[in-house]
Amino acid sequence: AGGTCSEPGPFEGAVNTEHREWQAFVSAEGSILLFDSDRPGGYGAADVYVSFRQADGSWGEPRNLGPEVNDEGNSWMASMTADGRFIFFSAHGAIFWVGAEILDALRKEGK
Repeated sequence: AGGTCSEPGPFEGAVNTEHREWQAFVSAEGSILLFDSDRPGGYGAADVYVSFRQADGSWGEPRNLGPEVNDEGNSWMASMTADGRFIFFSAHGAIFWVGAEILDALRKEGK
């Protein structure tokens, strides 16, 4: 209530590619973007990626969440608990969860 809405537009930077990106989720504090992509170099048909907001407000280079989340099938629809402790995602027709600490090493890689 009382908010404004702007015209939709694509993310700038490395998040969007000529491949498919979908199911974006932004963490409660706005610093973590989880999304699905079928870009090359992943583990399967669709993988979950993360991008971290940089000090200048841009989004950093996406990182694949790795084999703890992704495999040869489809891993997708990731979200995070409001307290930032757990990531939930879908794979193989089921819902899975993993501790969000898997993001720590990926955040360090991006710096």
